[in-house]
Amino acid sequence: MKRASRAARRFREAPFIVPVAGGFVQGRIDLLFEEEGRWTAVDFKTDDIAEDAIEERLASYRPQAAVYALALVRLGFETPGEIVLFFVRPLVARSIAVTDALLAEAEELIRAAAARPL
Repeated sequence: MKRASRAARRFREAPFIVPVAGGFVQGRIDLLFEEEGRWTAVDFKTDDIAEDAIEERLASYRPQAAVYALALVRLGFETPGEIVLFFVRPLVARSIAVTDALLAEAEELIRAAAARPL
């Protein structure tokens, strides 16, 4: 939160709609801020979990972080930095770097979801 408070540009509850094959993906990023030309998205998690369960829970939220990363790139944020999951209880933040592999993961998740019958 200190990093975000120092940022020259920041947005709260930033909505997005991104075209994908066969439709659109939409969502809302809790906090988006720029520092040194790189954008960071923060998603607040209000799960009440023990600190030793953070890594397991982080893995379950990775697909959401991947889609956020893809949305940022598709919306023209050319230098995305990271996706931060901030677990409110127990006040722990974990970062997921935006990489080509993470973006490919998001594209595959979206393709698989689009292929499922309604």
